[in-house]
Formats: sequence, C-alpha cells, structure tokens
Amino acid sequence: MKLNPFTKKYRIYRQKEFELVFKNGKVFRTNIFKAYLSSNGMEFSRLAVVVSRKVGNAVLRNKVKRICREWFRKKNLSFSVNSDLIILFRNKIDDFSGKMLSVKLEEIIIF
Repeated sequence: MKLNPFTKKYRIYRQKEFELVFKNGKVFRTNIFKAYLSSNGMEFSRLAVVVSRKVGNAVLRNKVKRICREWFRKKNLSFSVNSDLIILFRNKIDDFSGKMLSVKLEEIIIF
C-alpha cells in the first residue's frame, strides 16, 4: 500500500471550486502547461489535472495525468501552505518525457 495515497479528498472536481481557483489563484506558465495555485483553508492540498485533446492521443493524455498525480502524491507534504492546484495542458507536447515534466512541476513548489 502506498504511503500517501491519492484519494478522492485530494481532488478538485466541482465547477465552483475550479472557478474559485481560477479567480483567486496565482498563475504559473511554462511552455508545456499553465498552473493555478490558490490557498484553500483546508488541512490538505488538492489537485486537478486538465489535459486537452490537442496534447495528443488518449495514451499520452493519460500518461501526463498519471505523472502529475504521482508527482503531487510524493510532493504533497512539501507545500508550505495547503492549497488547490489546477494544472492545464492545452497545447501539443513535443518530445515528451516524464522526467522533463517532473522538473517543470518542481518549479511550482519553489514559489
């Protein structure tokens, strides 16, 4: 069994919650994705990953989501403030690698 499972309570899934993060969140842009980070006032951080069809086929989109969820599961305790994080992938990813994506995601924690 995993030490820090990524259960439903760690997910953002309601439209109202998405709108709140988009409205009040801080935006981080990279050449691969756009991330919105907003404090949530809860005892834990939550994540949502949105991947457009433009990114690639279903296999690639699911791989991107799995890598993001795994990164979040491992780094969840590293966030200084409990927050909501939405990661949007809208453009085609050229030369995709899981390691490159993990490095880009690490930049969010620095802020």
